[in-house]
Amino acid sequence: GSVGSFFDFKPKLGSFEANPPFVPEVMSRMLDHMHALLKASEKKESELSFTVLVPHWEDVKAVQALKDSKWNRASFVVSATNHVFCDGAQHQRGTRERFRPSSFDSFVVFLQTKAGAEKWPVTTDLKTELQSAMAVDISQRTTIREFEERNANRHKNGKRKILDKKLVSSEKDKSESDALHFREQKKQKPISKQNN
Repeated sequence: GSVGSFFDFKPKLGSFEANPPFVPEVMSRMLDHMHALLKASEKKESELSFTVLVPHWEDVKAVQALKDSKWNRASFVVSATNHVFCDGAQHQRGTRERFRPSSFDSFVVFLQTKAGAEKWPVTTDLKTELQSAMAVDISQRTTIREFEERNANRHKNGKRKILDKKLVSSEKDKSESDALHFREQKKQKPISKQNN
């Protein structure tokens, strides 16, 4: 679960991963917050590191600012066709649908203080290991269009099943209600006949 807003998170040291919502304003605000944290930690010679993963949208200010950041110790781009990510709705899908094809190339950047870069150096082996962890199994490769169409149909069919269940439930409730009402009326009729 969440430990609260990232913007209230003020670590003085440590190594963290950030994959913000893909909203340019949120990414810019995240970067401003990270820069302030890195600056404060650099003054104290603390080890602070952020590994940031965002879409490689070159025309977005936040992405350009990440590239140009004075804290950028290393970065690389992973092609959309070469990686997947864990879908936010993966708990509602089968294991085959756990990983979603990426819609965009991804930009991975390491923002670090000097002490952070010394403690957690970004080596070629680290980059290779990270790219390998993000890679898609060729036998399970699917396009984003295929993935979304398959899940749209599944969602539509699932919604229909839910609606059918609700209809059955509501008709069952109605028939139970009618039966109860009928029983109540039957109980009351003899009483009313006696009063006549």
